[in-house]
Amino acid sequence: MHVTKPLLQFTNIDAKLYGLEIQGRTPILIANRHELQLSSRLAFTRGERADSGSSLYHIMPLNLSLALEHRYANWTSAVQVSWVDSKDQVDPLRMEAETAGYTLVDLDTSYSLQNLTLSLGISNLFDRQYDLPLGGTNYAGWLAGGMEGQMESLPGEGRSVDIGIRYTF
Repeated sequence: MHVTKPLLQFTNIDAKLYGLEIQGRTPILIANRHELQLSSRLAFTRGERADSGSSLYHIMPLNLSLALEHRYANWTSAVQVSWVDSKDQVDPLRMEAETAGYTLVDLDTSYSLQNLTLSLGISNLFDRQYDLPLGGTNYAGWLAGGMEGQMESLPGEGRSVDIGIRYTF
């Protein structure tokens, strides 16, 4: 089946957008120069056309982030878990792809001494394969496949290790 993309033009439409974002941070432990705190962020957004009720393009699905941060003297370390729900409310006119939900784990640590900070981070610790809900469309893959079938979203970043040195003056 050969699929062609519709020719679109810019136009204003009436739309309904609604959502909710909740953020919080709370200390869990403060003792002997140790600080442990939990932070969280929950975000929900929906958007639909007023004329047809169809979903708007490029809307992030429900997502949640939880982080546990530990501080001791000059050391700061954190583990963060990010969860993103599946994206199944998509704009069919723009052939927006659905994406599966996923969970990622990131680790970060840093050491500061006067004006110098050394940092180390590991993103996507378990090297999870996932598609970005707002990452765009993999046109190259679609074109290479002869423009057959549904377009796919761009894949998310695999495991990465980041090392940093920061000097402030």
